[in-house]
Amino acid sequence: MKRWKSTGRKEVTCMKRWKSTGRKLAAFFLTMCMTVSAMPVYAQAEVSEENGDMLVHYDFSGLSGGVTDGTEIPDVSGNENHAAAKGNGLTAADGILTLPGGANGSGAGYVELPKGLFDGQKELTVSIWMKNETGAGNYTGFYIGTDANSNGVPTSYFLLNPQNPSRVMKAVLTNTVNESAPYLTEVGPGATNNASDSFVTGDQWALYTVVLTENSITGYLDGEKYKTYETQCSLADFGSDLLSYIGKSPYPDMFYKGGIKDLQVYTRALADDEISELYLEGMDASDILEKAKAEISIPEVTGGMVNCNFVSELTLADSAMNGMVQVNWTSSNPAVISNSGTITDPGEETTVTMTAILSYETVTVEKSIEIKVMPAGETTYSMIVDAKNEGVEISQEMIGLFFEDINSAADGGLNPEMVKNNSFETYFNVVSIEERGRGNEYSWKLHWVSDHDANFTVKQDPAVYMNENNTNYAVITGNMVLTNGGFAPMNNPNSEAMPITKDQAYDFSIWTKADDSYTGTLKVQVVNAKGEALTGEKEISLVNDGTWQKAEAVLTGTKTEKGRIKLTISGAKETDILNMDMVSLSSQDTYGYGNKNYAYGKGIRKDLAEKLLALNPSFIRFPGGCIIEGNSGRESYYNWEWSVGPLEERKAIANHWASDNGSYTSTYSYMQSFGFGYHEILQLCEDMGAEPFPILSAGVFCQFANGDRAPAASGAELDKFAQHATHLIDYCWGDPDSADATQKEWASKRVENGHEEPFHLNYVGIGNENWGSKYLNNFEYIKDYVEAYVEEHYPGREITIISSAGPAAEDNSYQTAWDWLNEKDAGETLVDEHYYQSKEFMLNKDDRYDYYNRLDNGGSNVFLGEYATHLGSRNNNLESAICDAAYMTGVERNGDIVRHASYAPLLEKIGSTNWTQNMIHFDEYDSFATPNYYVQQMFSNNYGTQIVNTALEKAGENYTQNIGAPIIGTWATEGYATHIKVTREDGTVLLDDDFSENGAGGMKWETFPGSTAGFTIADGKLTLLQGSGMNAVWLPEAANNPEWYNYKVEITVVKTGGNEGFLIGVGAKDSENYYWYNMGGWGNTKTVMERARTDVGRAPIGNNFSYGFKKINNNEEMNVTVNYGINGKLEAGYTSATVDKSQDFVGNLRPYQNDIYQVASKDDKYIYLKLVNHDDYAKDIKLTYPGVADQKAEIICLSGNANDVNAIGNEKVAPETTTQEVKDGTMKYLVPAMSFSVIKVAYKNHSEIADKTELQAAIDNAVSLDQKENYTEDSWAVFEAALTEAKAVLADEEADQDKVDRTVQILTDAQNALTEKSEPVRDIFVDVNDGDWFEPYVQYVYEKGLMTGLDKTHFGPAAELSRAQLAVILYRLEGSPEVTYTAKFTDVGRNEFYTNAVVWASEQGIVTGYEGTGLFAPSKMISREELVVMLYRYAKYCKTDINGNGDLSKFQDGASVSTFAIDAMRWAIEKEIIVGDQGKLRPQDSLNRVEGAVVLQRFLETIL
Repeated sequence: MKRWKSTGRKEVTCMKRWKSTGRKLAAFFLTMCMTVSAMPVYAQAEVSEENGDMLVHYDFSGLSGGVTDGTEIPDVSGNENHAAAKGNGLTAADGILTLPGGANGSGAGYVELPKGLFDGQKELTVSIWMKNETGAGNYTGFYIGTDANSNGVPTSYFLLNPQNPSRVMKAVLTNTVNESAPYLTEVGPGATNNASDSFVTGDQWALYTVVLTENSITGYLDGEKYKTYETQCSLADFGSDLLSYIGKSPYPDMFYKGGIKDLQVYTRALADDEISELYLEGMDASDILEKAKAEISIPEVTGGMVNCNFVSELTLADSAMNGMVQVNWTSSNPAVISNSGTITDPGEETTVTMTAILSYETVTVEKSIEIKVMPAGETTYSMIVDAKNEGVEISQEMIGLFFEDINSAADGGLNPEMVKNNSFETYFNVVSIEERGRGNEYSWKLHWVSDHDANFTVKQDPAVYMNENNTNYAVITGNMVLTNGGFAPMNNPNSEAMPITKDQAYDFSIWTKADDSYTGTLKVQVVNAKGEALTGEKEISLVNDGTWQKAEAVLTGTKTEKGRIKLTISGAKETDILNMDMVSLSSQDTYGYGNKNYAYGKGIRKDLAEKLLALNPSFIRFPGGCIIEGNSGRESYYNWEWSVGPLEERKAIANHWASDNGSYTSTYSYMQSFGFGYHEILQLCEDMGAEPFPILSAGVFCQFANGDRAPAASGAELDKFAQHATHLIDYCWGDPDSADATQKEWASKRVENGHEEPFHLNYVGIGNENWGSKYLNNFEYIKDYVEAYVEEHYPGREITIISSAGPAAEDNSYQTAWDWLNEKDAGETLVDEHYYQSKEFMLNKDDRYDYYNRLDNGGSNVFLGEYATHLGSRNNNLESAICDAAYMTGVERNGDIVRHASYAPLLEKIGSTNWTQNMIHFDEYDSFATPNYYVQQMFSNNYGTQIVNTALEKAGENYTQNIGAPIIGTWATEGYATHIKVTREDGTVLLDDDFSENGAGGMKWETFPGSTAGFTIADGKLTLLQGSGMNAVWLPEAANNPEWYNYKVEITVVKTGGNEGFLIGVGAKDSENYYWYNMGGWGNTKTVMERARTDVGRAPIGNNFSYGFKKINNNEEMNVTVNYGINGKLEAGYTSATVDKSQDFVGNLRPYQNDIYQVASKDDKYIYLKLVNHDDYAKDIKLTYPGVADQKAEIICLSGNANDVNAIGNEKVAPETTTQEVKDGTMKYLVPAMSFSVIKVAYKNHSEIADKTELQAAIDNAVSLDQKENYTEDSWAVFEAALTEAKAVLADEEADQDKVDRTVQILTDAQNALTEKSEPVRDIFVDVNDGDWFEPYVQYVYEKGLMTGLDKTHFGPAAELSRAQLAVILYRLEGSPEVTYTAKFTDVGRNEFYTNAVVWASEQGIVTGYEGTGLFAPSKMISREELVVMLYRYAKYCKTDINGNGDLSKFQDGASVSTFAIDAMRWAIEKEIIVGDQGKLRPQDSLNRVEGAVVLQRFLETIL
């Protein structure tokens, strides 16, 4: 094989290695890389022996010691492109250049390559070895591009960063020009807008390789390809005098710190195998063996252990590096683990060392793996899951969705509209509370490109525009070509982004207004970036009568590729004017297509809808999110009233999230067109069976954006916000025939939008993440307004109001909100909490809601409306999902008070990201579910109606009791205690101390760590001196004493001075883990229970903070009681001469552990046990299910590596379902590392015997079997089967109540459906006689109810069958479903006998009418081929097999079948529905009614 030129001794060594292993390894890497990316590998597989392909090569071999400023760095390629050392701190040794790193401007060293070296280069391969010591962040290892511009940043560049802030390789090219924020235009692995999309990297030596072509960038790490990204430009487009550096860029970032070696740059795109060889070339034998060592592992060993309950054989690799390295194994104890990996149960815990001996060429290394072998039998963990140990009943609407139009979730996402700014309304959302204009000529034309821009204007003339909600329209003068690329990504906002698929149909429409003198024609087509057609071109029929008219067409894709819509106006006079608005293009392949409730038939994006449906959500919270509030003027909030009705009458507004795109707002733009508005969401809720949770503005504008300056509506303006809520209630509940004008108006709008019946609505939210008195006062006003309205206008109905608890989990706004609600509205509202938290929070505060007040204790129900685990990398990796799952076990356990929970946000369009970490990611064509999605799905589909109380046990640990020592303390306060008594739940007195001396109670008090003062014990007092903060004592002997569990503390204390009060603690295990009752804290303003825990510090718990607070008085004796775990409670209170707060705090308490997070619940059929293991090793557990029959438990498990992420076409993290035996009520399960498992076990409560009274009665009252001859064959067969099954269930002692009830219903339905045999048709119709050949066919269709007579006595055998009659026949066959009349055909009136049938058949695509005429022609006699086509389409509608390839040529007139009917006719011939007549098909001939009957019977018996 030819190789490119290298240098010196390394060349010889590499060639030797290549001869022995190169072909095999190259093939391996090539194969592996091709599986990573669907993009084709580069065709060129060889490089020249000459220097022509290598532009530069720095091997640093001639450098040593300190490398001073100005030192030449030789180019060893022979091209004399020598570089220069710059700055200070550079050192070199053995071909490695080490850069010192440092802040920008610190004088830190870097390397400067010759200026202009890369000018004009369309293709490059950059390959560089780096040992990164900089860590994760924004900096540069290698740079090519322009210098810093006037904004202090480079405009155009290629940049390689070995580890970006998301800890992955970053290799990016700027894709367009944005002088103020070029980073937003980056494309490539690890780009700013998709920062986690790349290889995870570390601090080891690694080869970073990047291939740049005219239209792509591809990243490689250690010879392995990541993937290829399309680009719009190349280095050649960046201009001249390009700069290039090693270790820095013109950005004001820190400099690279670490090693560099062997930088090579080629002027062409190297192939995958060549890049693999580059990687090998940089490694010697020891490098290869070290990499092989890192590769070697034993998959069955987790956490250093194997358990004989689960493992009998180890998987021992015999080679590594795809066969390059040979591996042999030896065992330190072959009797337990053989050299081949077979395990023999040792009977006791035994440690065995397995040693891998790795050999490459003549070099050998060893790797030892120590394994603790656990014997079969008992497990480390155990748990009893007893269905009779019942806990609280939990919400059945627990898991739902949070939808906000962020990350292009609606426009560009669920909304199938492909034309961006299709109404010429775009304007900018600036973060300001000042009134904003609605844009200007520049913004209104964004995303539209004209070849005569001066003749393309946007106006707002009230005499011309469509309506006051849609004021903008385009004015086209003369001829023009106008294009629009659609919803392109932020980094290339004017690129082609309309996803066209070959053979797919697309609906085009446009509103135009022109005088009758207008002479121009309009054509539409979709083209690609090169102008090549992606659809056919259609000429649009314009109605030019001086009014706004809608024109429509259907385009069909001819190629699968992203493109842009092209409108061509020709034939117009120079002064001709065409006004246009609402330019639309959308796919017909959508969810809900044709359903008026979805944007008047557009539907919503199918793959996204299917993913939402698969989550089985019980509610949808919408439409946000911050977009509810508004932040740029009084009309910038989400006004739902603008989001319903005809699309051309919905009022677009700027999206709140447009302001987060920095300067990109001016070119990208982000509007809300409301094409996916309230009506569409309400319909989606209905389809999903989900409760709608609409959230409305409280008249308080965005407090995040404006702080205290955020205005709040008042007076008449506030009434408007209250009326938004009452109007919504009228829209959903109202009667369009109501005498109340307002109710009639809004209910009529609902009907017009497609929904005649009322919408289901039980909740309305007021305010999003608002806080403080501005919000709370407005909330109370609107709440009272709405409740009074409902009481007056809808007596007997109730609406639940959702209130906001602010934007955080534990801040002052959260506490203030809860105190306010506890005082004014306790139990009346559903309190909406929002927080995005670290993994430490989620893993250590899953008991948050254990401590909340329940309804019977003055509490309120909770709605966890937005939450997610945010790791440092802010990506949707498996670890973030496992943290979610751990926290959600606590949510489910508290399902009596936490009624609803929704992960946020929901959707993210790749390349258009405002907020990282979202459940579902998508691009123009495809989508994928994240691990977080699957956690939500597993919870949503697997929970019961009632908690099953469980407790985890661990061998050698006390996991089932609340243990720990008491604490007595003060904070910035002095005081004393006179007596303390501690009593265990069984009555044992653990401590009774009168403080006569230290130790009088049997244990000595010691200073609690962190105290700021001292204490004394004498004369019956424990005196605590005043410190600057906490000053406390505790009993260390009790800290982890197993005798000190579940106890009550009773103590008498007196405050004598200071700013705050007392701290009475329990459960102290050390200085970081305890509870204390903080009396008079925060400057004597609150008395709360606080919990301290490692990793998350100390914070108040519960949901009451200042409400009902009483100041702690000096010199007033207080009797304090704290219950720590008795009856599963944590309680605290005190009394004094002036205060009775004996039940001040009441919460639940369970022994806390986070080894395995768990919760169990049950319904009538199953116990659902959820287990979450966040550690990187598996854990064995024995599960005991009392009273459960032997069975196979279903196990759904999500597991993998912590950093695993999903991607389009590669969902590597997804749930797997297996089964495992439950024998004698037990099973042993190995909880995988980093996993979430749902274990589903069927159970039967034998105390509940199914009531079969109704079943017995149904059988007794069933029709006698001797009546068979009186009923049709089909209906009797169904009835007889139902009766047989009913008798079997009656005899089945194990049948549960559900099965019994279902069986009764099935039998009842079958009996009701019995159809008596019809009177012979010869006795009904005078024109059907006994013996007529067609008599049995007429009898068949008559009995089926498909065809009746022309009148009561005439069937009309010879009468021709009309198009309308066949539509009616198929409509009856479908059961005559309800339809809503639409005037699609001008010749199908509202009240004809065939109206509903034609409307239904048209909606289902079974009939289409005559193209371009608007006619159906109901009375026209149907031809034979038309009948076949309608049956073919009906079969397709019924999802039956429509494949068929019958031979037309065997019929004399087969060639005369019309093009539109060929597929259908071939199908009908193959299925023998059509058999021909004397060798002919006669496709255009009409057929009479008996001929139709014959075909129908064949169709039904053959196909359906």
